[in-house]
Amino acid sequence: MLQWKQTNLAQAFARAFTQCSFQAAINKCGDQTEAAASKEMKQSHDRMVFHPLGIGSLTPEEHEQALESLTFVKENKNKSLKGRACADGRKQ
Repeated sequence: MLQWKQTNLAQAFARAFTQCSFQAAINKCGDQTEAAASKEMKQSHDRMVFHPLGIGSLTPEEHEQALESLTFVKENKNKSLKGRACADGRKQ
């Protein structure tokens, strides 16, 4: 009974933690990764989530406070890839 629970727990962790960094996904899946990340970035652009600014238009304080965008890739149950972008809040 204990062994059965450990197996189910391991399977649950495997499904929950299938997300990896963009670079790790490129090493694993190649061009599929770039397509998934591009699709996520296009969706963010179409919804006007980010507004591009030239680095020269920012003051040094604004440049220091700017948050970076992180891109992760998740493998779905059907083995397709899904890009996920989020703000890197470590500066906050």
